[in-house]
Amino acid sequence: MSQQELPDDDYGISSDVESVSKPFHNKSGALCQRLPIERVLETQDEARDHLKDLLIDLVKEVSANSGSCDFILGPNKDFNVAKNKANRDYNGDMARVTDFVRAKIVVTSPEQIEDIKKLMSGKPTQSEQQRSRHLRAVDTDTPERRPEFMQKHNSHVARATDFFEDPKDFTGYRCLNYKLAIPVGVEERREEEFQVVELQIVAEQIEDVYDQTHPYKRAAEAILDKDDLDAVDRRSAAYNFAACRYYNGLAARDAGYDKLLKPELRSKVALTRNREIKLRGMIDELDIMSDEDGLENN
Repeated sequence: MSQQELPDDDYGISSDVESVSKPFHNKSGALCQRLPIERVLETQDEARDHLKDLLIDLVKEVSANSGSCDFILGPNKDFNVAKNKANRDYNGDMARVTDFVRAKIVVTSPEQIEDIKKLMSGKPTQSEQQRSRHLRAVDTDTPERRPEFMQKHNSHVARATDFFEDPKDFTGYRCLNYKLAIPVGVEERREEEFQVVELQIVAEQIEDVYDQTHPYKRAAEAILDKDDLDAVDRRSAAYNFAACRYYNGLAARDAGYDKLLKPELRSKVALTRNREIKLRGMIDELDIMSDEDGLENN
């Protein structure tokens, strides 16, 4: 689906928490399907068609306002793959699998991200809030009714997680993830049902550095999977993750996505000149460590 596939329940709730629809969560607060699994499987194609219609309109509006972007509908998740995921991550609870139907939008500018968020949430963008701050206070905490765009498609944001505002800690990866409740089965049952589907919004410039970040990420994960870690292992894993933050941060900075960071996180996350030099030095040292390992193995 994206440069760095995100585990289904590793999102948490971001600053878009006011956009979350509680009916699509279980008593423990975990996101889940409200339909029986048999019904989820029956309505996959219908959910996919409804999601496609929503994406066509969404991309059309965003492209008209802030430049061309496009979407990709992924294949429906195979049942056996979903079952394995449920067993591995959710103690066998198939209701927790919420990406039987999935898609992504590839954007090329931070303005497109802001437009998507505004259509999905109905709230002012961060830039609009900053521009209007000297005129009036913008209340971003008060829940608002379902935005017009989502009403048009009779859909809900079940959960939203914004890694453009707050990038992943270890890798610095940025994307915007939505879990959407899409209507299904209205005509045949004469009642409203919803299937939860996944929509990821990814930046072309960040996806373009996949070939640079992926080997470092996998190397770090392989090290951390060891039973016994020594100081050298921990250092090597940290430096591999640092390489991910360097390349993801560089791509994000140069394409202007740093403007989407939470103000309180910019000094911590944005790739300043000093941070760039530090991370680049860690990559160089990692290369030296790799060369030394190679000599020892020979």
